[in-house]
Amino acid sequence: MSDFPFDEHTPLIRIWEAYPWLSEVLPVMDKRFAVMNTAMGKILMKKNSVADLSKVAGFSSEKLLDKLRREVEKHEAEASGKY
Repeated sequence: MSDFPFDEHTPLIRIWEAYPWLSEVLPVMDKRFAVMNTAMGKILMKKNSVADLSKVAGFSSEKLLDKLRREVEKHEAEASGKY
């Protein structure tokens, strides 16, 4: 299992700095994530937390963190050839 030390208070930019490839994967999952690839999106990620994004996405912070954690684990498994 991957080390995913984030919680609902984590600024979104910290997650994207740790996993920059998410900016390619997440917009495919949900088009609302495409904003993260814009200048305004980067500003919003610095200001907003996981809890803020969960409100926009329409599900709990725990569910959002779980989705992110699973994407990270999938990516790491693919990178190591185990997926």
